[in-house]
Amino acid sequence: GQWTDWAACSSSCGEGSQHRLRYCLLQGSCEGFNKETRRCNMFSCQGVVSPLMTDQKRYLHGQWGKAPDRQTAWRLRPSAYLWLPAAELPASIHHLRKHFALLVTLRLNPKEPATGTLFSLRSRRQQNAYLSVELA
Repeated sequence: GQWTDWAACSSSCGEGSQHRLRYCLLQGSCEGFNKETRRCNMFSCQGVVSPLMTDQKRYLHGQWGKAPDRQTAWRLRPSAYLWLPAAELPASIHHLRKHFALLVTLRLNPKEPATGTLFSLRSRRQQNAYLSVELA
């Protein structure tokens, strides 16, 4: 039997779990179990900032909307963006370390084409200096 997609992680940080299922029509036609579980989001919650979890609507473009079926999921339409000035992050991370991590989780609909800029950082010190992740 074919496996379903992995379910959403049970935790946004601090280690959660996710599972997927498969359905076998004939007894013995699938080897192993019909449910798989794996660990996810195994990084510490300390210092994590999730701008989508804030009530600060000023960060969100009007094209963002909460997904009705998932508590921590958002849906966005073309040309949507999230504006999060670094100066408004918690004081402990105002100055980004030389090495840091950004976590972006994205689920695309395979039936619809996806193109555009997914994520972009702009330098305030150097004109035309960007770090971007784009879908093509």
